[in-house]
Amino acid sequence: MMFISKSHKSRTLSAQIRAAEQRVSDRQRQIAVHATTITQKVERQMSQPPNLLLAGGIGFILGEVTQKAPVMTCKNGDATPPAPLKIAMNLLASLQAVYAFLPLALLVITALESKPAQAESGLKETNKNR
Repeated sequence: MMFISKSHKSRTLSAQIRAAEQRVSDRQRQIAVHATTITQKVERQMSQPPNLLLAGGIGFILGEVTQKAPVMTCKNGDATPPAPLKIAMNLLASLQAVYAFLPLALLVITALESKPAQAESGLKETNKNR
């Protein structure tokens, strides 16, 4: 059995702690770099016109769906809550509008994204023919 002095153990432990602290520090720096990169990519993507159009449309629809309906009052001044069936029907109509809008928005996005690629490939073919 080998005898290890207390000072050697403490140096090893302190070295392990320093190494662990260094790994944590490195990982935190990597996370910060990744977060910055992701933020830049999202900002770049969201600033493209088709994506702005889609985000605006979805925001409008969500605003319409979540908008509170005006409360109707009876002649005696009591507020009557809207019927649950009417609320459900309004919600279904709004959801139908969302589902009708999404394919159109996706078509616009794919069409706008494919135009630069088509134009670029057309330029390559033109340059090949020269």
